[in-house]
Amino acid sequence: MVAFTLFLSFSLVGAISVIPGTGYLPAAVRAACRSTLSQTLTGCSELIQYPEDYVDVSSLEDVCTTQCRQSLSDMYTKAVSACGTTGVNVTTNNTSAYLVPLDLAAQLIFQYNVTCLQDESNILCEFRSLT
Repeated sequence: MVAFTLFLSFSLVGAISVIPGTGYLPAAVRAACRSTLSQTLTGCSELIQYPEDYVDVSSLEDVCTTQCRQSLSDMYTKAVSACGTTGVNVTTNNTSAYLVPLDLAAQLIFQYNVTCLQDESNILCEFRSLT
């Protein structure tokens, strides 16, 4: 676990997206929605896709940037328009689930918000597991 955490603490800001490509969602999802969710989010570290306790405190300032927060906000605004709030049934390996594509965008924003939690002085807080 320590080696994994150290590896993540040196991650560079790179190109991330909610989904890696339009083919990762079923064709029943609107093309505009699939396109929006696969667009690159500028200024965001790939670390926001990991559980917050994997992000080393020394990396928080690199992860929690204004540019990333704005990029996520812009993407979500576009996703609301492109995806709407309806979902589709997805079946894989004889298991059916109801997928709301907009929830994928919301999950990434949630992950950013938890990772980048600040105290009342706007100082980044290190996530500490309660277990």
